[in-house]
This record gives sequence, C-alpha cells and structure tokens, in this order.
Amino acid sequence: MPKPFISLFVIALVAATLVACGDDNGGTSTAPAGTSATNASPAAAASPTSSAGPTDVVAAKKSPASLAGDDPAWTGVATTTLKTEVIKESKAKAPVDVKMQAVYSDTDVWFRFQWADATNNNLPNQWAFDGTKFSSVANVSDRLGIYWQITPVVEFEARGCLANCHKGDNQPIEKWFMIAPNANDLFDLWQWTAASSAPMGQVNDYSLKGAQSGDPTTAAYRESAIAADPGTGGTSSNTNATADGPKAMRDPAKTTPVYGPNYLAVSESVALDVTKLKAGDKISKTLLAPWVGDRADVESKTSWASGQYTVVFHRKLNTGNPDDAKLTAGGTFAFGLAVWDGVDQEEHTVTSSAYHLILK
Repeated sequence: MPKPFISLFVIALVAATLVACGDDNGGTSTAPAGTSATNASPAAAASPTSSAGPTDVVAAKKSPASLAGDDPAWTGVATTTLKTEVIKESKAKAPVDVKMQAVYSDTDVWFRFQWADATNNNLPNQWAFDGTKFSSVANVSDRLGIYWQITPVVEFEARGCLANCHKGDNQPIEKWFMIAPNANDLFDLWQWTAASSAPMGQVNDYSLKGAQSGDPTTAAYRESAIAADPGTGGTSSNTNATADGPKAMRDPAKTTPVYGPNYLAVSESVALDVTKLKAGDKISKTLLAPWVGDRADVESKTSWASGQYTVVFHRKLNTGNPDDAKLTAGGTFAFGLAVWDGVDQEEHTVTSSAYHLILK
C-alpha cells in the first residue's frame, strides 16, 4: 500500500503501503538529538515464545525505562512472529518474518519489532556535487507500517491486508481497492521509514478514510483515501527553483549534525553556498523537522546491527484524537503489518490474515 491500522481491526497494511508510497525519504522516529537513530545501540534481549495463539500478541503490564530495544523490560515478554507474504507480481524479494512484543501501563503502550534485513537502506534521496554541478542520487528506504482498524472491514479477519487494500489476483499489481465501497470506514496507520521518521525518532501518523476517489488513471488516485493526521513539521523538499540542485545545505558552523551526517534538519540548514563544498559532497534532498501535533503521536527508536532491525514504538493508549485507534486495558485489537525492504509503493510484503493485540 502506498503512503505510505482496534477493537478495531487493522486494515490491510497494504494501505500502509499507500502511505508508504506517499511517504518520501523522510519519515519519523525517536532518536536523541545529535544521534542517528539507525546507529543507536542494538537490542538483543531474548524473549520466550508466546503460549497464546499464533496470531495473538499478548502485552505484558510493565513500563520500559527508555525506548532502547535492549531495555530490561523486554526480557520475558512473550514474542509473536508475524508472517508476511510477497504480493503477487511484486518486486519484493521474499517474505519477511517480524518478531513483535508489546507492553503497556495504565496510560501508555510500547511495541518492539525485530526483523532480518541484510541491507540497512536508510539514506534519503541526495544531491551529489562533482565540483561544478549537482546530480540526483535516488535511494529507496526500508519501511514498516501497521494499520489499526477503527471501523470493521469485511473479510479482514480472514485475509488481512489483502482483503482491503490490494488487487484481486486477476488485476495488475498497481490496482488498489483501499476500503471501498464504505465511505465512512476509518483506519489508523503508523508508518516508520528508515530514511526519515527513524532519524527524527518519530513514526508518521496517517488516517485511511473512505474509498479511493478521483481519476483512477492518475498517481493521486492511489493515495486519495490516505491523509496525514493534523500537525506541522515532517519532511519537505530540498530542491531549488530550477530543479537542478539543492536550495539549502548544512551550516558549516554546525559541526554536530542534528540527525547524523546523512540527514539535513531544517534547524541546521542555510542557503546553499557552493564555495563551501568540495567534489564528492552529498546533500539530502529532504529537509527534516519534527512533527508537532496529532501527527506526532507515535515516537520510536531504531537500531540496525548484524543484519537485523530493532525498532521500538511508543504511544498513549488513548490520544484523544478521533483519527487514532483507542486502545484500552482488557481489549483485543486487530491489526495488519507490511514491510518494505529497499522497495517502494506496492512492492512490499504484507500479513494476509488479521493479528490481534491483547491487553490483558
């Protein structure tokens, strides 16, 4: 699903793809200022296999002291392996298994995701300077998305994301259904993007409402049912008016990059001055600023080590926003998941049945 998921069910995470598709190389994740989230310390706390059903993620009542993946709170928490599959005709390389754990307090919930990925695709699109001119360097970011369903979707329980967002087997892969034909259907989508949300220590918060609309032959049609939650900040383009180079660069006086050397924060950017560059320099094509408001509800911390991602999400159980899934103690909430391994748009893997978060 491009763009870019409780007693609610989670929409086919493919919708997450929609968001993912719509999400550029600039997402959000929670990392300390001055530290690249993707270089945070790896999490290695071993967890026992859950005795619950294979589609149940049973949360433990405890609170981590931090967002670190190796926080002691994760020790002994049941682990559920979420199985994804490659969408037919997709360029995704292979199914991805994601190990998921959950813990919660009276007010908050945390999730830890771990999955194998040999390549840490965490670079934004870039401008490369050869000493005279700029050329564009395309990079495709790793992503993970989860959809919480706020209104029921027919067939989701049996078919997961495939029932709600993706094509039928007899239609081309770029055909999206989203949640048609129910105009009032609503889903909460959280999308983590290694090249944008991860450096900022946030998770991009979207909503999926109603069915696709407009001209189905246009690119905008794919994402017509996806909307970013209200807020300011996020990602913006670092391209000049003539589209042949960047409009901004890092202030040479700022020797400690806010999000790491591969990213460019709005707060450290200044107008481009090529006299301060040398051949071989690269500048991010995306400017990053932390989201503020409803869109900033989910924070995260990311690490990648020895071919494995460890990503922790954190959010209030109830944000009070109507476009967010409301989680409550004692409830069971259906969701779906999608993973992008260095691919874009619909070229990802998805869960093909519903999984369930249980807050005992």
